[in-house]
Amino acid sequence: RSYAYVTVVHVLKAWDWDIIGFSHEYGVACILPISTWTDVRLVVTAVVWGFYAVVTVVWTRYTWRQYKRRSLRAKNRNGSIIPTGYLLWILHLSWMVTLFPITGIVKVGTFVSDRIAVPASVGTTIFLAHALAHWWLKDVASRRNQRPNNLMWSPSRWSYPEVAVFILFVFSWHRVHRRTTEWLGPVSLLESSLKTCPHSAKSHLEYSKTLSGLFPERTDLAKARWHLEQVEAIHPGYCDVHQQFAHIAIQEHRRTEFEERLTQALICPFTMGSAMATWKNYWTMVLDPTQNAPAAVTAAQTRQAKYLKIIDAAIAAEDAQQQDVEKSASPLIWKTT
Repeated sequence: RSYAYVTVVHVLKAWDWDIIGFSHEYGVACILPISTWTDVRLVVTAVVWGFYAVVTVVWTRYTWRQYKRRSLRAKNRNGSIIPTGYLLWILHLSWMVTLFPITGIVKVGTFVSDRIAVPASVGTTIFLAHALAHWWLKDVASRRNQRPNNLMWSPSRWSYPEVAVFILFVFSWHRVHRRTTEWLGPVSLLESSLKTCPHSAKSHLEYSKTLSGLFPERTDLAKARWHLEQVEAIHPGYCDVHQQFAHIAIQEHRRTEFEERLTQALICPFTMGSAMATWKNYWTMVLDPTQNAPAAVTAAQTRQAKYLKIIDAAIAAEDAQQQDVEKSASPLIWKTT
């Protein structure tokens, strides 16, 4: 069910209709799995697949009947006996085959991306361009028989296809301009991402950084903390969040939380490098007897020892896990040693 819906999303993208919004390529849980047959999204899936099935079957039957009627008459003259529009529809369906990897027939993993729909959009563009050209040329032919008697605007001077092309151009320009503006600014891009993917832990984390001092004029520590709480609610094992929590805690003068979060950031493999520099600078300053009272230094040493035990325990657990992986990967080597 979920694969069928994701495929429909890309089919509609090929028709230039994005039903889930932008900035969704790497967002986690932007599209929640479809677990029941009562999910409303299955209606969209059924409508799209039904439309393709009905159009293909009906048009094929009509073309086959026309083929049998025209086959005898076409023997004595040049030209195709199969309508061009039907051939272009078959061409469109053949380009849709490029979406096969995301259909779920072969489980290769999938995600929603505009670039996946680019090949399929080629067939759509050809089909729509042919329909527009046929409409336009038919309108031009009808206007040749008319002689306008004044210079005022009229449908015979500005044909409906020309108006349609003008509207399409203005619409495309507006959308490209808006999307380009969003991509040129990190804040607007993250806001667009959160609008489309409210369950994206990565987007919440990055947006929190813009509110915690990255852009001084936008500093809002309470709102930044709220976004980090969303990260932990969405993805409890996302350890990147600890360093950002520590960054906010030190600005709010929450020393205990800062030390605990910094310790967790030091354990996280993705923030270990930058957290190590902060760890050294912080404890060097706190344990400096020339800048702190003896009692404060003693208390800091006790806290540091507690955190070092946590780090040592995490390192030991990681080593044990690595040994288990190596044993399962090469059991014969471990048996012979």
